[in-house]
Amino acid sequence: AIFTADDALGWVYQFWQSEAKAAINASGDKIDGEKLPAVTQLFTEPYMVHFLIDNTLGAWWVSRNPGVKPPVKFEYLRLLEDGSPAAGKFEGWPDKTAEVTSLDPCMGSGHFVASLFPVFAALRMYEERLTKEQATDKVIAENLHGLELDARCTQIAAFNLALTAWKFCGHYKALPEMNLACSGIAPKGKVEDWVKLVGNVPRDDRGRMENGMKMLYEHFQLAPELGSLLDPTTIKADAFTASFEELQPVLKRALENEGDTEQLERGVMAAGIAKAGQLLGSKYDLIITNVPYLQLKRQSDILANHIKKNYVESKTDLATVFIERSYNLTKIYGSLAIVSPANWISQDYYKKFRLNILITRRINFIVQLGS
Repeated sequence: AIFTADDALGWVYQFWQSEAKAAINASGDKIDGEKLPAVTQLFTEPYMVHFLIDNTLGAWWVSRNPGVKPPVKFEYLRLLEDGSPAAGKFEGWPDKTAEVTSLDPCMGSGHFVASLFPVFAALRMYEERLTKEQATDKVIAENLHGLELDARCTQIAAFNLALTAWKFCGHYKALPEMNLACSGIAPKGKVEDWVKLVGNVPRDDRGRMENGMKMLYEHFQLAPELGSLLDPTTIKADAFTASFEELQPVLKRALENEGDTEQLERGVMAAGIAKAGQLLGSKYDLIITNVPYLQLKRQSDILANHIKKNYVESKTDLATVFIERSYNLTKIYGSLAIVSPANWISQDYYKKFRLNILITRRINFIVQLGS
């Protein structure tokens, strides 16, 4: 029963990390990117995962298809007395499942991604009259995205999604490239090689492009410490520096020149830095995750300094920092579905963070969990 459970891989990995976690915590050392996964990877219980999926993707689908029985059971969907979803109607989302994009920026061993897969697949089979095999390919290629600091965990997540897809189809099949990537890999090449890839742009623009590429190179050097907190879009354009949009084609070439070719093993691909750069520069309809928990005082200097500079209102804990980071990854009407500690709801030093959320965002619901 243990090994046939849907979430067995995540539990095995957490158990495997438990000895390292105990040793790191006992040492009292600051937590850097290398130690972060062992300390912060807490497995998300299935009911939490399904509750968040049912009250986002499920609520959206039910509101778009009133009176229609969903092709998948939304067991945890909460409804108001009039039968409408308690979480709202997700008005800014697309009208078709094919166009809805999701990202787990702290995906661990892929629990959210693997749990989203059958829901997306069932909805697309219903809407587009697809076979299981067709739905599998389209959902993996178009709906699901994930980022993870830990390279081994990224590989497990890719296998987790593949195993889920094969079980869904009832047999093995080759799968399309997955939009799952390790966000903790730094470029190995020299900055000069990146800059050279700017190529034969007009002389007036060349200086701006080269400066932008240098800044991006330095930015990605922090990947092993920052992971999904990396935000290449923060490189602002001016008279001397090209915009991220201008740099994207060059960045793609630079990352691919890293020798970071995706490894194809038995039809399962977990990509590296090239894909991570693409995913970090995109926007999504749904960010769904269990954020890492780590107080500022326990963070390495590189991580703490980056957070104090860029996340002033949420800096007290990595958990709240990731809530703020997730807002930057959503489309204008996008939604966050997050498992986090509850302290930011009431503690004094999160007052500005709360006020900013209440003024600039909309909270659909907050669900308090007991011990």
